[in-house]
Amino acid sequence: MRQLANNFFQTGTSLIIEGTTGLTVIDPGWDAVGSTRTDTSVHETYALARHKDKPITRVILSHNHQDHCANLQVYLRQTPDLELIVGPHSPFKKFADQVIDINPGKVKQVIDGIEETIFVTPGHSKQGDDISIYFPQPKILFCGDLAQPQGESYAKTDFVTPLPFYYDGDLYLASLSLLKSVDFDILVTGHGQVLGNQRGYEWLDTTQKTIKRTQELATQLVRDHPTKSDLELGRWILETIGYERNTPKSTIRARSNSKDFEDYDFQGIKFWLDYAKRT
Repeated sequence: MRQLANNFFQTGTSLIIEGTTGLTVIDPGWDAVGSTRTDTSVHETYALARHKDKPITRVILSHNHQDHCANLQVYLRQTPDLELIVGPHSPFKKFADQVIDINPGKVKQVIDGIEETIFVTPGHSKQGDDISIYFPQPKILFCGDLAQPQGESYAKTDFVTPLPFYYDGDLYLASLSLLKSVDFDILVTGHGQVLGNQRGYEWLDTTQKTIKRTQELATQLVRDHPTKSDLELGRWILETIGYERNTPKSTIRARSNSKDFEDYDFQGIKFWLDYAKRT
């Protein structure tokens, strides 16, 4: 368990907020499902609850992917009356106590003494249920999976792919612009990274730059090679951006021939290829 600020803690990939009477968990994670370990993020969160002598009262899901929400079932077995907050179109919507709707797109509220703004920030998940949560005191922004730079800058990647994973490029770009307008001091990602102000903005900006470059290449390739298959064009885009971002050739070769390329990288590429064909 790591303390980020007064009343704000992190364990695993979860952000824990201590309110006046209870604890809120953002993104329960997945590490406790089917596990017999006693050091999971769920164990640590309940240990914090005992230490603070406060119950866990709320869970907020940034989106529905299993690595972010699978532990929800573990929490519900121990605390069945948890309040659940989700974004629009969430598969958990029918079980939720609060749904952050796409209109007006954000909710400002004070819950259990904690001021928060919840933004609708779609683009990453297929269902379009992504939300981001901002706490003006102490300027912490939890962005789920919106920050996916795959490296510290556009010029250098250190991941298995140079491309972010998303389904709707238009919405994703708009969501990134929104998050870049937020006055945060700390950016917390849905995979546990905790970034300062400058590095956080750089991560968001690099993600946005990579998506825009994918759009540019898709537009060019659809125009110049109308008979090529989408997968062929997609692999060209992967190789081009990999070259531009100094991704090792061996990494690009392995990614291009993997199922992960089709399941993850290609989803965003396909959005822009289809977009180019329509326009």
